[in-house]
Amino acid sequence: MALTHFATSFCTLPTLKLRNGSYTPVSSKNYRSLPPKVRCMVATEASDQIVRRSANYQSSTWEYDFVQSLTRRAIHSKNQKAGGRDKHEAGECIETLDQLELIDTLQDLTAHDLYAIALNFDFKQHEVPEEVFNQFMDEQGNFRAWLHDDLKGMLYLYEASHLLVEGESILDDARDFTAKNLENMSRSATLPNIFQNWWWKSTGLGEKLDFARDRLMENFFWTVGIIFEPQCSNCRRILAKVHSFITIIDDVYDVYGTLDELELFTDAIVRENNTMVTFQWAGLCKSYLVEAKWYYIGYTPSLREYLDNAWVSSSAPVILVHAYFYVSSPTAEEASHFIEEYLDIIRWSSMIIRLADDLGTSSYELKRGDVSKSIQCYMYETEVFEEKARDHVKILIGNTWKKINDYRFANPRTSQTFIGVAMNLARMAQCMYQYGDGHGVGDLETKDRVKSILIKPL
Repeated sequence: MALTHFATSFCTLPTLKLRNGSYTPVSSKNYRSLPPKVRCMVATEASDQIVRRSANYQSSTWEYDFVQSLTRRAIHSKNQKAGGRDKHEAGECIETLDQLELIDTLQDLTAHDLYAIALNFDFKQHEVPEEVFNQFMDEQGNFRAWLHDDLKGMLYLYEASHLLVEGESILDDARDFTAKNLENMSRSATLPNIFQNWWWKSTGLGEKLDFARDRLMENFFWTVGIIFEPQCSNCRRILAKVHSFITIIDDVYDVYGTLDELELFTDAIVRENNTMVTFQWAGLCKSYLVEAKWYYIGYTPSLREYLDNAWVSSSAPVILVHAYFYVSSPTAEEASHFIEEYLDIIRWSSMIIRLADDLGTSSYELKRGDVSKSIQCYMYETEVFEEKARDHVKILIGNTWKKINDYRFANPRTSQTFIGVAMNLARMAQCMYQYGDGHGVGDLETKDRVKSILIKPL
C-alpha cells in the first residue's frame, strides 16, 4: 500500500552523527518493538476494507507544465534581464559612487558572460583573440556543462565560431559543441513537457498519494520567504523538498492512517533515528502520533499540554535543522552543540508557527475532523468564547516575538544568519495563515502573493 512504500523510502535521510544525550523534544511512550523484517508491513487483505477519512483537499491550482515553463523562461531570459537591469540603472544613477559601481558591474558582466563575450567577438571581427573563451572551458579542454542552459550565449558563440581561421582550435571546438547542444535544445523544446522530468513529478507522490495535499508552489513560496538571498538557491531547493514531504506526512497522520498503521509507521521512522537530522524527523512523527491518539480517544488537552507537543508538530524544528547546515556550514563540534545553543530560538519560532497556523486553520480542520487546537484547548480550559480565545492566542504570539527579539540582541555571537532564518520562518507562517489556510486551501490571497513573488516580480 502507498503508506508502506512511503515509509520505507522515507527512511533514507542525510546523515550527521548525533551526540549522546541530545535533547528529546517529545517523549516516546508505548512504542512497540518490532523485528526489522516486519516493520511497516501493514498491507493486509483486511486493510483494503478500512474506511479512511478524507479531508477533501482541492487539487493544486498550479499546472505542472506551467511551473516547468517558468524554469525554461527564467533560463532563456537570464542574460536579457541582467542586461536590462544594468541599462536601467545606467540611466538612473546620478551619484559618482553609484556610477563607478555600475561600471564595475558592467565590466564584470562583459568579462564573464558568454553572450557578452561572443557578441563582442562577433562585432570586433576578430580583433579579440579566441583565447577569451578559455574561461568557459574546464581543465580537460571541454566547454563547461553549465553552458548548456545559456541559450542566448550558445547562439552567439555558434555564430562567432564561424569566424574562425586556420589554426584556431578553440573556435573549431566551439562550433562542434554549440551545434550539438543547440540541436538537442531545439529537439527538447518541441517535445511535450512530460519529458521535463524534474524531481517532484518524477517521485509520483502527488498521484500515488491522492489523499494528501499537492502544494509544490506553496512549499517553494515558504522557502523564498525564509531565505531569499540569491546565493541561497540550493537551500531553497532543499527546504522546498522538506516542506513537501512534511505536508504529505502530516496528511498521513491527519486523515489517512489508522492508529495501528500510524504506530507502525512511527516505529519505522524512529528506528532510523541515528543522526541529528533523522532525530528531528522522528520527533516530528512522534508528535503527530500524540495528536492522532488524542483524536482517536476524543481527548482535549490543556493549552500547556497541547503547546508542549504542538511546537514540535509545527514541523519548524525539522525545517530549521536542515536550514542550519546550509547557512552555517558548521564543524562537527559546532553541530554537536546545535540543539543546546539554539533550542530557545527554535522553540519560539515553532510556537509562533503553531499559533499562527491555529488562528488560520482551526475552524476548517475541526469541520473535517481533527484534534483540538490551541483556541479550542483554551476555550475548554477557561470556559470562554472563541473570540476571547483568539485574542489570547494573539497575545501569546506577541509575547513570543518579544522573546525572540531579546534573544537576538542578547546573543550576538550566535549565527545571525540562522536566527534570521528562524525569524523569517515565523513571519512566513503569519503571512500564509493571515487570511485562513493559505497553505492547505490555496486561497486567492496566497495565489496572488505567489504570482507577485515568483511569476510577475517587480
